[in-house]
Amino acid sequence: MDDFLHFYGQKSLIRSKTGTLYDISLPRNFSGIKASIVRFRTGNLWRNGANLSFLQIPSRVITTMPFVNRIDLVFHDFGNWSNSYFHVPNHTIITNVIGFRAYDSESINRTVQFEANGADSTISVKFPKSQRNYATMRCIRFMPNGSFEFINLSRPYACETRKTGHFVIVTNSFDKGNEKRLLLWKWWVIGFLVGLGCLLFIGVLLLVLFWALKKNKIVTMEKQSDMSVGLETTWIGRSRMPSASSIRTQPSLEDEYIS
Repeated sequence: MDDFLHFYGQKSLIRSKTGTLYDISLPRNFSGIKASIVRFRTGNLWRNGANLSFLQIPSRVITTMPFVNRIDLVFHDFGNWSNSYFHVPNHTIITNVIGFRAYDSESINRTVQFEANGADSTISVKFPKSQRNYATMRCIRFMPNGSFEFINLSRPYACETRKTGHFVIVTNSFDKGNEKRLLLWKWWVIGFLVGLGCLLFIGVLLLVLFWALKKNKIVTMEKQSDMSVGLETTWIGRSRMPSASSIRTQPSLEDEYIS
């Protein structure tokens, strides 16, 4: 695949400028893969390095096997093809696989090895940042023979390496399962709180409605009392009882007619 991309990349470098990045036009059946190419003079790369949006190469990079005057750096972003070409046991790939290889500009598909020189000098491969945070993230470098190695993750979504290759950021499959369970638990908590809030709102609404009905009943009773004949009241013991000031109908004895 790397040699195939370099073959198409050389077509993009016809009448090109040194140090300028060019997109590689690929056949339609490779849609989803993005590739680009840039040509450097070996001396300029050694003195100045290179600072691209997704790759930072320090100065004093040593080219080996063999030494050439110009090199082509081919960059790959495998996009949705990442999981088809690459696999890491017990880990889940969380970024696209990004790679870069060096070739002799004067030859077709003749690879050139180069590496950063010095203990504190490393090549930085930068990935687009994701809004999702994982408990553990590790960076992996895939080698040409298909094997892989874990390398340093200097900062979030940035791998540090000394050589070319293909790179990806992974997380433990167990951590991703925990993330799903944590997300599900959060939704359960949110649903419980929303349900509890709805129950409290309905309870308060029923209390207000009950108070309003009771108050309306009292007002109705007071209106009916105002419309009837008023009676005086008197206290009998601790109870207040209605009383009349006079008796309208005089009492009479049943045997009053007997003389």
